[in-house]
Parts: sequence; C-alpha cells; structure tokens
Amino acid sequence: MNVGVPVYLWTLPLFHCNGWCYAWALAAVAGTSVCLRKVVAEDIYDAIGQHSVTHFCGAPAVLSSLIAGKPQNWSKPSSPSGSPAPEPRRQCR
Repeated sequence: MNVGVPVYLWTLPLFHCNGWCYAWALAAVAGTSVCLRKVVAEDIYDAIGQHSVTHFCGAPAVLSSLIAGKPQNWSKPSSPSGSPAPEPRRQCR
C-alpha cells in the first residue's frame, strides 16, 4: 500500500446520495476502493485488517452491527460523524 493514499471500504451503496461524492473524491486522489459482497461485521473487520482501510462510511445500522460483532482483540479506533451514532457507541466514549 502507498503511504498517505486513502483506502476506502464501501459499506454504503454507490447510488446512495452520500456515496456519489466518495467515488469521485477517491478517484481524484488515486485512492483504493475495497468492495464487499455483503455488509456484515465479520467481513468488514476482515477487510479493514487485510487491506489497511483508512476510511469507510456506515449507516447507524452498520455501526451497530460493528459494535455487536467486534472481535475481542480489536484495538483500532473509529469516529462516527453525520447521523447520530447508535446509543451503545455513544456510551463507549
């Protein structure tokens, strides 16, 4: 992986109103797109580790599934923005 180049994990549909911006922005900075066949916690954590993901976008339901399916040895931080975070995430701070 190139240092300083974003690696974006697609957990948001490209046709979503917020998804369009990321495709163009990622192309503009020669970033890498990582796609999933299905959006489930195990696959998301595997992709983050395998591809050194730097960014992803997730609806509150996706963030909730990540909280529920978090591996015990997981130590990478995350920071939600946009829609209010799920209640368990707000209590983790």
